[in-house]
This record gives sequence, C-alpha cells and structure tokens, in this order.
Amino acid sequence: PGPDPLLQKLGTFYATCMDETALEKQGTAALNPLFAVSARVKDDKSLLGALALLQRAGIDVLFDLGPIQDKKDATQMIAQIGQGGLGLPDRDYYVKDDEHSAQLREAYRAHIEKMLALAGRKPADAKLVAAHTLAIETAIAKHQKTRVELRDETGTYNRIDRAGLARHAPLSWDTYFESLGFPAISSINTVSVPYVEAFATLIKSFPAGEWRDYLDAHILDDSAPFLPKRFVDEAFEMTRQLT
Repeated sequence: PGPDPLLQKLGTFYATCMDETALEKQGTAALNPLFAVSARVKDDKSLLGALALLQRAGIDVLFDLGPIQDKKDATQMIAQIGQGGLGLPDRDYYVKDDEHSAQLREAYRAHIEKMLALAGRKPADAKLVAAHTLAIETAIAKHQKTRVELRDETGTYNRIDRAGLARHAPLSWDTYFESLGFPAISSINTVSVPYVEAFATLIKSFPAGEWRDYLDAHILDDSAPFLPKRFVDEAFEMTRQLT
C-alpha cells in the first residue's frame, strides 16, 4: 500500500522518543490519531476497520495476523490468524479461579484504571474503561487455546482461506483487509477455528462504546514504552507483579 498518514504520524512520534524532554512535554498527544480511530467505532463494520488500522500501528487487539510459511507447502507464505488481544500473558490468567490469579486480575484492572487516569481521564471514566476492558478480554480468553494446545503443530494448522473466514465468522472482512492495506489476501491459516468462529459472537456481545473503551486501553497500554516516564513506571510495576 501507499504511504499511510496515520503510520507516518506514528513514525515521527517513535523517531522522537529518544528525546525525553520533548516526550514529557507532549504527553499522550501523539496517540490522538489512534484514539480518533477508536472513536469512529459505531458498529461491526467500523470495528473491523479500526482493528486493522490499530494492528498496523502495532496495537494488540482481538487477534494477531501475520505471515507464516505454509506448514504443508513450504513454497508458500500465507497469512495466519493467531491469538491476541489480551493484556495479561495468556488465557489462564483470566479463567483460573485460584486466589493468586484473582489478585493478578485485580492488579491488572487497577493498572488499566491508573493508565487512563495518568492520561487525563476522570476517575469514574477510568474505572469504567478498566472494567469494560477486563470484561472483553475475559470473554476473548475463554475462546482461546492453552499454551500446551498451541504447541500442537497439527492442531494449529487450519487452512480456512478467505471464503472459510467469511463462513466461520460472518463479518466485514473486506473492510478489514482493505484497512489493513492488503485487500487481496486470500490464503489464511488459523491456530484455532473455534476462536475465529467466536469473533462474530464476541463483537455482538458488547456495545460499541465498550469496544471503544477496550481499544483505548490497549492503545495506551501497548504504547507505554514510548510515553512519558509516569507511564513507563506504571507499566514496569505491572510487569513486576506478573514476574
């Protein structure tokens, strides 16, 4: 695809991240183009377009898509839909009911709330965004494979291609791939067919406003290394609790 204005702006932003003084002054202003993408979400179609644009900018939302070598034809590079969209390391952090897991989920919820507050959101709004984010991520996690299942080379090869993608998850995939900048992608594998099948249900299970909150939280959290020190420190604290 040709030059993308959004990515050009972000490229300029990332290029200046070594200038810590300037970074402290600009705060989160450089993320405004990404927040604008999130703000346009109003239905299934606009959400698919937003997912593609944010993924192009390196934001991890709902799923991961990237190139892989076809496991049954080494001469081909094809697209693969992998698991993604979680702020905690993997699905187990969301579904285990032991005390430690519950404490980590609460720590993560508080972390998202604090990140939003650091960005200038009002306390009540930051609290609501954090709750919506955790709810959506928990719903996503319940449809994902475990780390052990992801090691199964046979089970993670499910060549569905573009037609199968539309059949398993009847969504606006043309909008997604056009926004991604690769409208002609047709060869697609997925690590989990049930995960793909869940996309349509997941998207319809939460109102557009809650998806916007989820996207905003990921824009901020995934960009933390490139933001002022207060965001870097808070991200490090969350990592410390996890490790």
